[in-house]
Amino acid sequence: MAGVVLLVTLLTGLLSTGYPEILPAMVDMGKFTPVANTLNFLGGGLTLFAALNFAHRFYRRQDLEDLFFLVLCLLFGLAGIIFQMVEIWEFGWWFWHLLRLAGYGLAFWLALLLSAIRG
Repeated sequence: MAGVVLLVTLLTGLLSTGYPEILPAMVDMGKFTPVANTLNFLGGGLTLFAALNFAHRFYRRQDLEDLFFLVLCLLFGLAGIIFQMVEIWEFGWWFWHLLRLAGYGLAFWLALLLSAIRG
């Protein structure tokens, strides 16, 4: 299955790079398009839904990794949800990027932590 995902990802990347006109517009006249808003809202909503799974797992097992993924899903899910409420270059746009940066920083910190713990 991982090979199929990799192949589809590579083909999609190559096609979108070679033929950018086949992709829907994400920005029109300085505003995000409905396609961009819908994609981010769905992605954010599904990520928040995934957070429920990690909350349940953390409640049962008290495992640090489950807590990490819970917080990561919350950060990325909220970033996806608030995307449709922001204007490019306004405060909300920067806040959206800060949420994502916090998620990536958390992922990096946990990778270092788990590496140190597990050797």
